[in-house]
Amino acid sequence: MLAGLALIIGAFALLLHNSRVDHRAGEAAAAVVQKLQTALPPEPGSQAAAGAEMPAVEIDGYTYIGVLDLPDGGPSLPVQSAWDEGGALVSPCRYQGSAYDGSLIVAGHNYKTGFGRLYGVAPGDAVRFTDMNGAVFEYVVSQLETVDQYDLAGMERGEWDMTLFSCTLDGRRRVAVRCVRVDG
Repeated sequence: MLAGLALIIGAFALLLHNSRVDHRAGEAAAAVVQKLQTALPPEPGSQAAAGAEMPAVEIDGYTYIGVLDLPDGGPSLPVQSAWDEGGALVSPCRYQGSAYDGSLIVAGHNYKTGFGRLYGVAPGDAVRFTDMNGAVFEYVVSQLETVDQYDLAGMERGEWDMTLFSCTLDGRRRVAVRCVRVDG
């Protein structure tokens, strides 16, 4: 009986901890988005040619390449320039690629305030990425798939203009949201 009670208390403590981490990440991401939006030019910029380096802005020790807007009133999320375990506690990160050449892959934790919303997207939903020059890239969700946790080739496979991915709820696989560009 005591062991069962200890397990229940431990599970509740873990749930409380995870909820706090999620909440802090959401607050941090929202604060960064506000700072990034003030750094954007007042008028949308032109989109750079394929192969060009994506512009970046440093805020609070992290470097960001833009803002990602998820469908249906989902949060605006800052996107860091490169994957970093510590940085991923703040916001999604570019895993690889570029919006300029149609190969952007963005990874994020499945926090409710972040990429946990990927579970609610569906084919046909609109996604927007704005780079730090103010250039806007419009995408539509084409497909959702689940790949094995360590299947990096599976994550990179396909002719998608943008892929967003996060852990499944059990952490054993990855959900990948495949997007195609509709504005260019």
